[in-house]
Amino acid sequence: MITDNDLRDLFAQRANDVPVTHEIPSSLLRRVRRRQGVAAVTAAVAVCGLVIGAWLSAAVLSPSEALNRERDNGTVGLLPPTPDRLAGIWARVQGPDLQPTQFVARFSNDGRFVFDNSGEFDSYPAIVGTYAVQGDTISFGTTHTETCPVADKWAFRATLSQDGRLDIVFIEDGTGRCRVGVGTEWTLVRVSPRSAAGALILADEPTGEAVPPAALDLTGVWFREDGQLLSLRGDMSYQMDDEGDLDTRPDEKGEYGIRGRTLTLTTGVGSKSCPKGAVKVWKNLRLDGWTLRGVVAEDECTDAVGDEQQWIVISGGTYPRDND
Repeated sequence: MITDNDLRDLFAQRANDVPVTHEIPSSLLRRVRRRQGVAAVTAAVAVCGLVIGAWLSAAVLSPSEALNRERDNGTVGLLPPTPDRLAGIWARVQGPDLQPTQFVARFSNDGRFVFDNSGEFDSYPAIVGTYAVQGDTISFGTTHTETCPVADKWAFRATLSQDGRLDIVFIEDGTGRCRVGVGTEWTLVRVSPRSAAGALILADEPTGEAVPPAALDLTGVWFREDGQLLSLRGDMSYQMDDEGDLDTRPDEKGEYGIRGRTLTLTTGVGSKSCPKGAVKVWKNLRLDGWTLRGVVAEDECTDAVGDEQQWIVISGGTYPRDND
């Protein structure tokens, strides 16, 4: 059930200002370690002054800063938004690490859209309607909603990058709970099919404070770094897809169960990637902030036994991130 607060947050949440300080963000250092290796980090620590100088001069860039620089210098081209280019599933992100903010959107190339922030994107989405593109302006109208008045309208001006990033500015506001504020800016990245910008949404390093998840913690839409989306529903059904069809024609669907630190997925009728009754078992589940981790103990669909799974919640779930 979507609460009033959930519905209000869907359109009332505003992008947080990202503070600029002279400190090197811990998240940036974690990403430096991930990409440059332990040896490079050790060397960087030995010359800490040089690292600080590089940070202050923007020699080391966060994912969003790197995207902005590439767009500014023409490395990444801009495209006029069209229904075909918008088709897919998008997550709203914020901050230098492109953190998801619970808001998920799906655009179809036939002019339909779905917006949701409750984790029920593929079952009971908050807003359903139609959209139209004219130049760089995208206009929306609701046809089914528990959030806005039916036939509510709003519009934003959009800048679309070849790397799958959509920067928007609201130029016409909705009403009631769908009022955001003219001039509000958001950034969306396409996560399915995964884009180059979507590939920069990464699981954070483990904090050492992981806990076993409960079923309620898992209800929502999860993103894996290779572009796979997994929807775990409150009725213990699941859907999985990586082609932008999670809520319409998913590659795989079935039922799941959780017992302690073990999650079991069993495919059902209609799965395209696995036969009915195929089983996947993930053990040693740990919920660490906004990342779910587990080890594949059994997989009758793919050769993934022994792999460490890392899933990032992009809508729903339970995690301690502040989305004011």
